[in-house]
Amino acid sequence: MNRNFVLYLLWSVINSNHFIKPLNVVKQFRLTMAETKVIQEELEKLIKLQDERNSVHIDWIKTILTISTSITTIIISFKTGKTENNIQLISYIATISLSGIGILSGLLHLFGYVVLHNQSLLIQNDNILSLLRDKKTEMISKINPPKYHQISEKICIISLIISFISLLVYGISIEF
Repeated sequence: MNRNFVLYLLWSVINSNHFIKPLNVVKQFRLTMAETKVIQEELEKLIKLQDERNSVHIDWIKTILTISTSITTIIISFKTGKTENNIQLISYIATISLSGIGILSGLLHLFGYVVLHNQSLLIQNDNILSLLRDKKTEMISKINPPKYHQISEKICIISLIISFISLLVYGISIEF
């Protein structure tokens, strides 16, 4: 097997946003045991790195959502009386509504990870069944994230940033 092909394959998997699962390499490319062992070790390292990256990202999103929910709750609970000017009113409404949009889209983004893991399990089960039936399987199974997964992440981040800016405007407008 061409070493450049293997390196290119590993490089392309590293640079993708897809979840990967190693499958039967020996049957697909008729590799020697030494080549198979090296590729499987590299794929296992790659999967471990990918899982760590996803874990850190999920933890970051959870932390941001917890902080945003707490701030939104505090802002709503400490709101007293009527606002004195339009800037206060607009910035208050923008802060609350954008925080809500950010929190909901963040939850949708986290749900996307659940969907990806479920798809991964289903594909892995299918591949194991086909290996038991002595059929060929692909070397790497790519699972494309749903479209809403990436869109909801961008909406979450953008709306929470704008919400934070409007919170600052609201805080400044109270003082004047």
